[in-house]
Amino acid sequence: MRTLLTMLLALAFCAPLFAQEAEKPPEPPKEEKGEDVKEPQKREMSEEGKTLFADVERVFKKYYEIVLAKVKANEPYKADDVWNEAVKEAKNAKYKDSTEFHDAITNMKRKDRVFKKDVLDLTTRLAKENAEAIEKWSKEQK
Repeated sequence: MRTLLTMLLALAFCAPLFAQEAEKPPEPPKEEKGEDVKEPQKREMSEEGKTLFADVERVFKKYYEIVLAKVKANEPYKADDVWNEAVKEAKNAKYKDSTEFHDAITNMKRKDRVFKKDVLDLTTRLAKENAEAIEKWSKEQK
């Protein structure tokens, strides 16, 4: 009896959701005009974002240099320790450790969409380059 009531309740709850999806009106066709088509404006990164982006670039490059050196030396490492070392060695006096640095990045990502996209592209590119360097080094060792 309990399962029957549960199923009936679920059906009553989901029925309006299904009805909403079925009643969507068709989208009007987009008009194509030759010369009147405007390109979306490129948004600029804020000044705060630009300075933080330069710091991010330095710290991430230093991080991957340290990781590559530790891999080549076959040393175990903790990511948090490497991040702290990278923040200190990247000639970055603004942040005392990795948590403060990552908090600044997170806050700027909330404020500036261009910064968020550029940081994502940068970190992805640097991670791929690091993976390729480690793979190349491991193949040379064989």
